[in-house]
Amino acid sequence: MENKDAFDVYYTLRNFTAGTATAVAGFTAECAAENPAFENAWQCLNEHFSSERSAGPVATAEFNTMIDIASRPPQSPRFRRDRSTLERRAGAWLREFTARSARADFSPAGYLLALTSED
Repeated sequence: MENKDAFDVYYTLRNFTAGTATAVAGFTAECAAENPAFENAWQCLNEHFSSERSAGPVATAEFNTMIDIASRPPQSPRFRRDRSTLERRAGAWLREFTARSARADFSPAGYLLALTSED
């Protein structure tokens, strides 16, 4: 499930014109009518939305965060809105982290301490 798919499920239930209760009643009616697609939809909801820590709610939060950042970028000298800049920075960090973690004296705690002291 993509982040936007999860958001679409959330948004539809929250903003269904006739209300959330009507959306749930419609879903229940599809079960009672033995709609062949119901079982797949039900499994998907159970798999991705069974708790607030499931993939669906997490993906929805991530999607909302991306939309918020895209529409209102943080005022930080470290933030770059340009996608290629973000990709280059992520690639540079990954190369640097891979090199450091391969050293015999590497310690995750030490790395995190050094990383947080850079701010």
